[in-house]
Amino acid sequence: THVYDLTTYFREVGCADCKTIPELFKDEGYRTWNNGKIFHPGKECGGEDTDVQSWTEEPFYGDDAYNDGDASITMVTEEMEAENACQDTQILANSLEALQNATASGDPWFVAVGFHKPHLSFAVPKQYFDLYPNETIELADNPYAPAGLPAVAYASWELQNYDDVADTGFSGGVNETLVRHEEDDSPSQPKPCLM
Repeated sequence: THVYDLTTYFREVGCADCKTIPELFKDEGYRTWNNGKIFHPGKECGGEDTDVQSWTEEPFYGDDAYNDGDASITMVTEEMEAENACQDTQILANSLEALQNATASGDPWFVAVGFHKPHLSFAVPKQYFDLYPNETIELADNPYAPAGLPAVAYASWELQNYDDVADTGFSGGVNETLVRHEEDDSPSQPKPCLM
């Protein structure tokens, strides 16, 4: 595709006539569904959330209700999930519905499902946090980055954009670690802390 970054749309740089996998199916008469993150959204999809010419059905992305730029991590309680389902929960439900519609139609079909997590912001149902109590988590014996590690492999600019991380003074430097979480007054908002 000649794309080596997250800002270039593949159809604009030497791959205008390329066919995506779902587009190949579409061109052969299949109904095609986009559920979630199949292509990286934004400039690299021509300003869209997906490569629109690849799909016959309306793409579904879900709503990321817990990504407000304040919290890099949100422990989503059952009550919170009941009010605002996590984005991947929405994608799963919509994908199951798409599969039911696809099989009932009798037409050939292709359903693509792309979950967003793990990815910032980390909005995770509490049941998964409960699997790893803080007191059982141990750091690696060698906390240092490998010698010669390219800067791009240690980029943390996205993490630093969250208020809770910025409040810790974390600068994103190589060998600086943001690893432990202490609870504050809200059980759904673990605080990142430097160790």
